[in-house]
Amino acid sequence: FDDAIDSMFSTFSLSGISDFIQNDVIADAASMLGDVADAFRMVDSGVSAAMRLLQGDLSVILMPPSAASDFVNALQKAWRSGDRLRGSTSDLVTMIKTMSGITLDPGLSPRGTWPTDSGSAAKQKMQRNMIAAAIRTTAISTAVHAVTTLKQPRDVPGARGVNQPAGTGRDSDIITVMHPALDGVQTVSNGSFPPNYEDLKAIRTALNAAIDQEQLRIRDDVLFQQISVMRTDLNRDISARLAQVERTALRTPDDVLPALVLAAAWYDDAGRESDILTRNPVPHPGFIPVEPLRVPVR
Repeated sequence: FDDAIDSMFSTFSLSGISDFIQNDVIADAASMLGDVADAFRMVDSGVSAAMRLLQGDLSVILMPPSAASDFVNALQKAWRSGDRLRGSTSDLVTMIKTMSGITLDPGLSPRGTWPTDSGSAAKQKMQRNMIAAAIRTTAISTAVHAVTTLKQPRDVPGARGVNQPAGTGRDSDIITVMHPALDGVQTVSNGSFPPNYEDLKAIRTALNAAIDQEQLRIRDDVLFQQISVMRTDLNRDISARLAQVERTALRTPDDVLPALVLAAAWYDDAGRESDILTRNPVPHPGFIPVEPLRVPVR
């Protein structure tokens, strides 16, 4: 998919056009990057700062003799500079949903050209639309990359072997579906927990909404085919994860109890205390408050 983005943007060029059109296109690009930086300011300062730095380099990266691929590479580097991409599962989920959402921002939508537009105005809009498409598609690509780095679900308790101790998962049962269009992704540390059922559904909804909208905007045939393939692989990956993840529900303890005692009472398995602790902001595992808790149904 990244190669298809490069191919789509390869026709971008500010060479041989008037200075005022060049300046207007660069100003449009700076405005769009500013919208992205503002959206990520409270989510991930790494992405926000990288987009601000890229704003200052536009007059060099977009102008000849720089290659069109230089801008795409700079965008990809900016997206992947996010601190949350190297954080916990919760951080990754937040980044995926934010990157998907930013592609639907009106500031990044394409601008239509009309027969009444002057030649210079039409040329400016065409170049501006290509920059917007590069920003949107690289965001989607990075978000899908992030999905593949999410920790694989653990086995549900009902699927454990008879002689297998509580809390032990069977790696051979984990289904790993790789995206052919995406390689070289980073892995998440073993200390993070797999995303829950609700997170996976939210990710799937957000990414599919972004891809659906982008498919309506894409004019490049190769890019359209590649994003369609990526969407199929993405949904297959998430569906496989959902099949292994337990559904959750809200449940309220009758009294303030330690997590071990609560797990033993609810699941007849004290070893499942982590199912309670990892899904809820509990200050201390020895004192689970009497309030609704998100816990597995089984």
